[in-house]
Amino acid sequence: MAQSIGGSAMRKAFWRILPLIGLAYLFAYMDRVNVSFAAASMNEALGFSATVYGLGAGLFFLGYALFEIPLNLMMVSNAVLILLLRRQVRGYAALTVMNA
Repeated sequence: MAQSIGGSAMRKAFWRILPLIGLAYLFAYMDRVNVSFAAASMNEALGFSATVYGLGAGLFFLGYALFEIPLNLMMVSNAVLILLLRRQVRGYAALTVMNA
């Protein structure tokens, strides 16, 4: 009986979580594709080489890892405060990128 309840719970969880994970993966993939399409015209317009573009993308990832990973670790104890702070930082970053 306990295994059937556990199996039922797992199936229910998978059917609720997997579509959300799939949607998040799709958005992440579209974001990466858009960045690569933008790089083609941006590099030409700004005179960037592939090395300069790669350096910029690497610095973006470094900043992301530098701030996002510690924030996720701190969320365990201060969940609401850190979540709001992270959303504010992301919102500011998004507005900065849109205005650039």
